[in-house]
Amino acid sequence: MLRVKDYLRSKVHKTSFDVKRTLDAEDLRKAERAILRHVQQQCFPEEFKILQENAKESKGQKCRIKKSSPLLRLDPRMLNDGLVHVGGRLQHASVEEQTKHPIILPKKHHIVKLIVRHLHEALGHSGREYVLSSLRLQYWVIRGRVAVRKVLKDCVVCRKRSAAPSSQKMADLPEDRVHSEKPPFSYVGVDCFGPFMVKQGRSQVKRYGCIFTCLVVRAVHIEVLHSLDTDSFLNALQRFMARRGQPEVIRSDNGTNFVGGNRELREGVQKWNQQKIQNHLLQKGIDWKFNPPSASHMGGSWERQIRTIRKVLSALLKQQALSDEGLSTLMCLVEAVINGRPLTVVSDDVRDPEPLTPNHLLLLRQSNVFPLMCLVRVTCTVDGDGVKSNFSQTSFGAGGLVSICLPSNNDRSG
Repeated sequence: MLRVKDYLRSKVHKTSFDVKRTLDAEDLRKAERAILRHVQQQCFPEEFKILQENAKESKGQKCRIKKSSPLLRLDPRMLNDGLVHVGGRLQHASVEEQTKHPIILPKKHHIVKLIVRHLHEALGHSGREYVLSSLRLQYWVIRGRVAVRKVLKDCVVCRKRSAAPSSQKMADLPEDRVHSEKPPFSYVGVDCFGPFMVKQGRSQVKRYGCIFTCLVVRAVHIEVLHSLDTDSFLNALQRFMARRGQPEVIRSDNGTNFVGGNRELREGVQKWNQQKIQNHLLQKGIDWKFNPPSASHMGGSWERQIRTIRKVLSALLKQQALSDEGLSTLMCLVEAVINGRPLTVVSDDVRDPEPLTPNHLLLLRQSNVFPLMCLVRVTCTVDGDGVKSNFSQTSFGAGGLVSICLPSNNDRSG
């Protein structure tokens, strides 16, 4: 723009202008002053004329600018470059002259918009305050913060970089999640988690958890696996069906796409004899469906419950060594806590019924969790009288656990 202005200026003054000629800094400064002078004459016509006349007359003459003018509080004055500058109170400051007396510009002019945009891009698309402070080193834009905010708001690069991610519209729930006429645990999702270290004599052995979650009422059932082989899982499945009834459909990951990323657990489940499991279930009329590989999001119903279980267990265990009996008891208590979580909004109105929980659908009432009880940690010591067992108690209550178990979110916005 400055180059074009310098070319037009040469035509007006009827001087020769070579397009291929390299412009020097003085030529660009003259073009810039001409453009800014035009902006001031266009936006501040009365003030520019008064200050121009005042500059030609005696310097001691009082400026006759109207009180309603936005320039009055800036103590405007016209300097030798023919532009209106801020007078201010920095006459004796040890700063550059252009910072001491910046050029006054309006906020809505297109030239001002170009200046702010150029400065914003030169500063690496910095924020509003940084751009404004750099702008005032040379220019004083009337209501400059508003002008800078408007330019930054329209910056395409900044809008792309800081744009909020689009929210996905969730699809309809699968059929297995909406069969409300069926009994609980008719449609089940199953997964494994762990391991947990259990004290057995003087050694420690690994135990695993197996979660069965109802896809309709979101209730859970937890069993303890002594190993990750197929027979151990089938025994846990038999215990589950003996107490919760026989499901119609069981869904699970196929062992290659566990979200938890536990290598040992993943490899153990991969060794399951899927044909043996399916044959066992087909004899009972149960349909076993495996999620496709790399589709762990399809198992979100049970993965979310495993996350809640891990939070509860990590708060309680704290690297304690449990016995098999203690671990089984702990899993049952955690199961009761999760099945006591509210599925509906907890109302502040005393006239409203209590919130619905999975226990209401399993037990037809909310279970009272829990009187304080103790989990036993066994530590063995050897002395002259033989082996003695010392017991330390860990209090277990529902007060701090129910707040961990939040209701499932079925919002369509995700």
